This record gives sequence, structure tokens and C-alpha cells, in this order.
Amino acid sequence: MRFTKVRRLSAAVAVMLALLLAGCSSGSPEAAPSGPPSASGGNADFPSLAELYEGTSAEPPSDGPAAAKDKSVWVINCGSPCNSGAEAAKEAASALGWDYNYADGNLNIAGGYASAIRTALASHPDALYIQGFSCSVAQQPLQEAKDQGVPVISVDGVNCNGADDNPLFTVPNAVNKTVGDNIEEFWKDNGRRAAWFLIAATNGNLKAISTDGPDPLEHAIATGFEEEVAKCGGCMILQSINSPGTDLIPNGPWIQNFRTSLVTNPDANGVFLPFDFMYGTLGGAAAMNEAGSKASMAGGLGIAEATDLVSSGKLTWPGAADDTFKGWAAMDNLNRFFNGVTAAPQGVGQAAVNTDNPDAIPAAGKPYQVPFDYKAVYRSVWAGK
Repeated sequence: MRFTKVRRLSAAVAVMLALLLAGCSSGSPEAAPSGPPSASGGNADFPSLAELYEGTSAEPPSDGPAAAKDKSVWVINCGSPCNSGAEAAKEAASALGWDYNYADGNLNIAGGYASAIRTALASHPDALYIQGFSCSVAQQPLQEAKDQGVPVISVDGVNCNGADDNPLFTVPNAVNKTVGDNIEEFWKDNGRRAAWFLIAATNGNLKAISTDGPDPLEHAIATGFEEEVAKCGGCMILQSINSPGTDLIPNGPWIQNFRTSLVTNPDANGVFLPFDFMYGTLGGAAAMNEAGSKASMAGGLGIAEATDLVSSGKLTWPGAADDTFKGWAAMDNLNRFFNGVTAAPQGVGQAAVNTDNPDAIPAAGKPYQVPFDYKAVYRSVWAGK
């Protein structure tokens, strides 16, 4: 597969993307209740609410190669907000019996990603594991990894092409059967799920406020949302707020624009903000409460920051995903690569979570987790059982 070049992320985008992908915790401000919908509404071709709640995650493959021997893996982490993903990789590496090393990209401040990758390459590892940032922000050092013959696998990063017009994330990471290793499509499906939920919540009469930005993953989410809303005859997006990374700071331009949008669009009955930190750290939920908005709130990825909003009935995660599962899944595909075996779809999916399915809501301060023991499956496979 070839990939078109994507725009480079600023350090600010990397910071905010790191926040959304990580298990950061903070106080959750109050907001207007999201109001669980009572009917599927919208369009008969859309998935039902029951299907959204059931989700798309599946147990990982129960067959595969035993753990490759004597391997060393360096995890290049986006920074402290991405620590949960790095911890998942560390735990999986221990189960595989591999040597684990860690380099902090420091949110790409002062070229932190390049420095971290080059630090890892100096030790001649068997592989690099990129956690939480896209290829385009570290294209040159990733090209150096390829030139040195060091394979690279990525979790939640968009690929890009190197000097030979082939991908620089060289190890396929097939997250599930539907999207394979196309992470943009995985995130686009997150936007679709948000549209389906809000269309149902408004009985096919959605009037939405949403957001979009230059980050490739955020734009993929927005595209999925917009395409599905366009299929609903009684639905519209009243305003899509531009959200470049430099605007995504507390009390910054994005939250000011969101507050203004709530005032200028009083008939909005649905709000879709894709990232948990937009409702929490940036104050989106508080802004809705202050404006007296009764719009249904959807968005977020299952990160701990927004758990309180979900458990209190104010927010629906339309596409929560288990980040720890993602980490173990990536390590399984890396093990398959070491053994010369084709990447296997791992079963990582998404599920809608709100007070209509309370068993899926994690404990306070915890992120979303799938309801099955994938670690036991991986341990059995890697042990050669």
C-alpha cells in the first residue's frame, strides 16, 4: 500500500493528539445531559443503537507463532501523555521475553521525536515501536531506520512514504479484519459511529456542531462524521469549527470559537467533539453547561479523562477503543513479522458507551476496556501452546 504525503504536525498538535491517545486524568466539568436516545431514528441503513453498543472488538487470533527469541525493541513514545500505550508495549514485551527499551519523544519539543529515534538506532535494535505520532513528523529519522534495516511498527500513527516511495512504517499492523493496517480508516469509522449515534439521538433531525483540523487523524474522524450526516435527509452540520493544533490550548482560540458557536447556533441538538480532552481539559463540557445547551454530547475515544462525564450520563463515547489492547495487538503483529508470518487482524474495534450499557463504563479514572481477556490469548500463543 502506498500513502500520500500528509501535512507535518506542529508540536502543539502532537501535544494535543498525545493527550487524546493517552490515559491522562483530570477533573471533569459539568455539562448538559446527553440524554440517551430511545429510538434508532435517522435512516434504516444506519446501524442500530444495539449494534453500536455491542461494538466491533473481537478476541485476537488464537493461533500464531511462538515468541521469537532474543529480540530487542525500542518504544519511541510521544511523551508522558502517551505512557499508557508505552506501558502496554512494555508488559507485552515482558510476556514475549524481549528486551524492552524506551525513549521519550517529549511531545516533539526541540525535535524530540528525531532525537528519540536516533538514540534507539544507535543501539542497533531489532525493531522500533512508534507510539502515538504520525510518520510525517519524523520522516527523516524514520528514513534512517529504514536505511539501517530496522523495521518499524506504529500504533495510532499515519504512515508516509520514504525515498523509495514505499511506507516508512515497515511492519504491517492489522488492527482488525475490516480496516487491516489502514489506521486512517479506523479513525474514519470513529466519526461514522458518532454520526450514527447522534442521528439516532435526534430521531433523524440532527443539527450538529462539530470540529475538524489539519491533523491527519482528526481530519479522518471529521470526514467519516460528515459523510454519514450527509446521508441523513433531515440532518445538517450547522458549523464545523477549525481546530489547528495551535488553537488547542486551555482558554485558547478553539474553546473561544466553540463558546461562540453555542451562542450563534442555539438550535444545535447534537455536538461532536472527537477527543476527550476537548470536553475536559479544553472546557467543552463546561462551555455547554454555561450556555444552557441541551444538545446531545458525543465524542471521545474512551480515555480516562472523560470517564466521569460518561458515567454521569452527560457524554456518549460513540467509538471507545481499548488502548492497552492496541499495544498488545501491535506486539503480536511484530512477533509475526519476526517469524516471517503475515500480519493477522487483531480484533481491535470500537464500541458506543454510555449509561444505556453501564457494564461497559470503566471505573472512575480508568479508560475503556474490552470485556474479554485478550492477554491470556496472547500469552498462550506466544508460549507455543
